[in-house]
Amino acid sequence: MGGERTNTSNQPIKEASVSDSSKTIAYITEAYPGTTFIDREISNLVQVGCPIIVLALKRPDFHSNGVSNTHPMVTVEYAEDQLLWTPRVWYAHLVLFCLSPIRYFLTLIELARHTFRSGWMLPRAIYAFVKAVYLARVIRGCNVRHTHAFYAGRTADVAWIISRLTDITYSFTGISHDIEGSYPFLEHKLACARFVVTASERILQIAREKSRIKDQDRFHVIHTGVDPTKFCPGKSSDDKDPLIVSVTRLIPSKGLDVLVDACALLRDRGVVFFCRIVGTGPQQRELEQLINVHQLGGIVELVGFHDEAEVIACLQSSQVFALPCRDVPAGTQDGIPSQFVTAIRDDIPVSLIEAMSVGLPVVATDQSSIPELIDDQVNGFLVPPGDPSALASALELLLSNPALRRRLGSMARDQVRREFDGLECARQLSALFAGSM
Repeated sequence: MGGERTNTSNQPIKEASVSDSSKTIAYITEAYPGTTFIDREISNLVQVGCPIIVLALKRPDFHSNGVSNTHPMVTVEYAEDQLLWTPRVWYAHLVLFCLSPIRYFLTLIELARHTFRSGWMLPRAIYAFVKAVYLARVIRGCNVRHTHAFYAGRTADVAWIISRLTDITYSFTGISHDIEGSYPFLEHKLACARFVVTASERILQIAREKSRIKDQDRFHVIHTGVDPTKFCPGKSSDDKDPLIVSVTRLIPSKGLDVLVDACALLRDRGVVFFCRIVGTGPQQRELEQLINVHQLGGIVELVGFHDEAEVIACLQSSQVFALPCRDVPAGTQDGIPSQFVTAIRDDIPVSLIEAMSVGLPVVATDQSSIPELIDDQVNGFLVPPGDPSALASALELLLSNPALRRRLGSMARDQVRREFDGLECARQLSALFAGSM
């Protein structure tokens, strides 16, 4: 039933109350569960003792791949689209309007002022306002002291609206084009947030410049973490056939066509190996055709979706991890609006962090924020984006040198344990929450 508080198994649980915690954080996300690294962050926050209620703008598709990594103690309030046409939503609007009509109208007017010139942004802003008013009414009984949104887009819109209606402070995490893009309203959300989190120094600097505020201490880098006790090395697999693995969505920015081209070069050089690409996405048919063109059947395999345990097992049985990311024009991927974003680029891919945590030597590209994670020839290799020959040479060197693989893999795991441990990252975020209330 729309709007019902549930746990992640979809069974009703008790409503959150003031007695549950004196300082509750409302964590705003598009869907929950849904995105693996967001689900992990929420779970880690709960584990470190941060009281969380999740405000999800829609329900996840439980029939889709990858819905996992939820915490059984998380309370969720869904503001799904079907709810918009029910009396409870408009009752929430009526109540908040009656309590503070001036604040209600001023919030709506300010939101429109920042977005009315954009035919793409204005409908999203109206959508956010309708849901935010409902959620603001919902959390009144939950003793929420602060809201945090993941991504700087629609979820941050909701957080800003709730702050205007209730005086509850907000923050958000921005990680990629949501900060890099020239979106209307972004600078205002950056300036009004109690603090802003990014996953890299590169995005942090962009956020600071766009905010145009003097208090630069409001910006913090907290990496996207993994669990190094789960993503850990397996038994040595040097006696097996050399295996290159890549785990990612099948989309153009991941450079998987470059990886297939590099595999063709390796085959032509007489290198014996296999390549396994784990994941699903809109580029699957294109990659299948490219594998056929290069006659790589039996050498390069698209294996589809794997759950977390299967991914870990796959990483542990491999010798090298490859992810040759590159920039792609906006509009060619995930419906990103080209009027606000010129190019799509990854920040620090989570799959790289996972592979390094397992102790795999990795080959990636020297673009975007990846050099913040990989120190070339110290804990991995960096090659130019879009260069199959350079990628093939780095892979060939690693496949032929077990000692080099072990050295780079050990350094890679040490890097993750120092800076990308999920629980430590959650403690850092929880400390920021505590300081904001």
